[in-house]
Formats: sequence, structure tokens, C-alpha cells
Amino acid sequence: MTESATAQNLPDTIPPDSLTTLPDSTPKGIPIADIIEYRERGLSYAEVAKLVGCSKPNVIERLQTAGKEIEATNNYKKHRADTFANMGSRLINSFTPGDIKKMSGLQKATAVGIFYDKERLERDLSTDNVSHDVLISDMDDKRRAYDLAVKAQLAGTTDETQDGS
Repeated sequence: MTESATAQNLPDTIPPDSLTTLPDSTPKGIPIADIIEYRERGLSYAEVAKLVGCSKPNVIERLQTAGKEIEATNNYKKHRADTFANMGSRLINSFTPGDIKKMSGLQKATAVGIFYDKERLERDLSTDNVSHDVLISDMDDKRRAYDLAVKAQLAGTTDETQDGS
């Protein structure tokens, strides 16, 4: 078969000069952030596809996948404390006596402690982490300011006493 004969048997939608290209010639590695940004600017799927150099179905599929990932991430963030509590519970309950014997004390304490701390953080039960150096420095600054205020007040009282006598 000659090239022109092959081209004649093709559907009208495929131009003859595309015979040398692969069927899936869509560029890879198009950042999903670009696709999302174009859609947020109000561009149609077709316009986005043309801008990034891929097909309209590819744009739709990428956005659907990204939407599911974003939804899953938001759901995780919303329920993170419960997730940490559940993971900690599952971890603790999965230990067999043999597993526990194999673990070092440090491994046991670390695993339980991490999940406990993360759960408390997510439930706003954690106390503030205080840098003692900063706390002492703040106290010293406040003490100096107080001492200056007292001296100023005493100096003002002494001046008034002397003026009034």
C-alpha cells in the first residue's frame, strides 16, 4: 500500500500529515496548578486544553483527579485529630505479645507518644511551648519599665512636695 492509499482510508478527522505522530502525543508534566488557575480565570476546558497543549478530556480528567485529592486532603485536615487517635489505637491494638517483646522501650514509648501528642495538638489541648530565655527576658524588661515608672512617680511626688511647701 502506498502512503496516499493509506491516507485515503483514514477518517476525515485525522489529517494525512499526522500519520507520523503517535496517537497519544499529549505533552506530559503539565502542572495541575496551571490548569486550575486557567479554569479559575473562567477559561473553558477547550481553551485550557489549547493553552497547555493537551486534549479537553485530559484537562477534565486532571481536574477531576485533583478535585478528589483536594477533597481528600481537606477531609483529612478537618478530621486530623480523630485520624491520629484512630491510628494510635490501631497501632497499639495491632501489637501482639511477640511484637511488643521485639520492640525496644524507646520504640514503644515513641510510637504511643507521637500519636498522643498529635491528637492533643489537634484538639487544642496542648500547653504552650515556652522558651524560658524569652520569658525571663520579657520579665526583666517589664521589671525595668516598672522600676523607671516608680522612680518617675517618686521624682514627681518629691517635686510637688517641694513646690507645695
